[in-house]
Amino acid sequence: MNSIYDRIKTVRKTARLTQQEFAEKLGLKQNTIATYEMGKTSPSERTLSDICRVFNVDPCWMETGEGEMFRAESADAELTRLVGELMADKPGSFRQRVITALLRCTDDEWGVFRRVLGEIEKDAEP
Repeated sequence: MNSIYDRIKTVRKTARLTQQEFAEKLGLKQNTIATYEMGKTSPSERTLSDICRVFNVDPCWMETGEGEMFRAESADAELTRLVGELMADKPGSFRQRVITALLRCTDDEWGVFRRVLGEIEKDAEP
């Protein structure tokens, strides 16, 4: 990755976000992201720090392009991040409704899921 501008775009594309969605997650405007990606303006240290924090990007990679793009994340940290993303959805979003329905399941219902998923996995084995 040659430039910080390319790396910002790579993070956004890897997250499968439009410039508008990426900007919203960072508290910025879409045109600000566009100017970064085109190399017309340079992001502040604060913006780079926010990108690393919000998208779990390794700061060294963001600055230099060396190493791995993402930091290793513990299971607890990943769950915390995912719940945060879920809570940032629009209230009543499809994703929120699905997760809420799953969390309301009884232990018996979870047993059914486990059995069904086990069958799917078994059928996928060669």
